[in-house]
Amino acid sequence: MTHGPVEVLFFTFPSSVTLGEIGAVIRKPVDSNAVRLVDMVVMTRTGDDTIEIRDIEEDSGLPPEFDGLPFDPHSLLNDADIEVLVEGIEDGEQGVALVIEHVWAREAAADIDALGGQIVMYARVPVEDVEAAFAADA
Repeated sequence: MTHGPVEVLFFTFPSSVTLGEIGAVIRKPVDSNAVRLVDMVVMTRTGDDTIEIRDIEEDSGLPPEFDGLPFDPHSLLNDADIEVLVEGIEDGEQGVALVIEHVWAREAAADIDALGGQIVMYARVPVEDVEAAFAADA
């Protein structure tokens, strides 16, 4: 197995948050080699309901927080994906769609595969649900 589980994350931010601030946050897990960045698209909804879409790995003139940020050569988000995600953006907001690969899981999946095993289920539990579960168990 050459790839691990891949996940799409979608965040919304007020339009006042800069692309540089977003890039600084994304750099942390990429630089620590926890995740590999496969794709990133930024969508902004203006007051007149116009949508601006920026495919970051194809964009020039990015803030310095993106300098040297490695992207996979594949673009996994397609136009249909972006159409769905744009619906979650309110006026004056921007959305950031990230496709990430969990590096540690890729390595574990290769070891599991070598033993003849396979990943049978992969599920993401939202942060709010995790917090509620821990609070209920306390």
